[in-house]
Amino acid sequence: MKFLSIAIYVIHAFLSCLLFGCKNLPDNHVLLAFQEKFPDTKNVIWEEENEGWEAHFNIQGVEHWVDFDITGKWLETEKQIVIDEIPEIVMNALKTKYSGSKVYKVYVEENQDGVIYEFEFKEEDMEVEIDESGNFLHQDNDE
Repeated sequence: MKFLSIAIYVIHAFLSCLLFGCKNLPDNHVLLAFQEKFPDTKNVIWEEENEGWEAHFNIQGVEHWVDFDITGKWLETEKQIVIDEIPEIVMNALKTKYSGSKVYKVYVEENQDGVIYEFEFKEEDMEVEIDESGNFLHQDNDE
């Protein structure tokens, strides 16, 4: 059954390519890796990146981005989340250092090394990354 599902996905991608053009469509091994990780996902937009491919899609109305290298190896998945989905240890770290700042957007990124929470602050034009243990990884000011 799993093979049939993957075969249908590849055939669908191929037919879409024939009908609408193949501007940005990765090789079959990338498509198969995507289908295994996200078997019920439809309406995927592919974008070629430096050393691989990024897929954009929605799951239950939530936008997702997933990166694969050119061999089909999964690199990371990212999605926007709401404040209520952030673990307490991460929120405590954020409040300790940025108590007066208002979070504009929050993303969660999963990769081979773990989970990273990315916070965007609109007023400060800044982005902060905190890992799942509450450690600060990166701060970027876009001034």
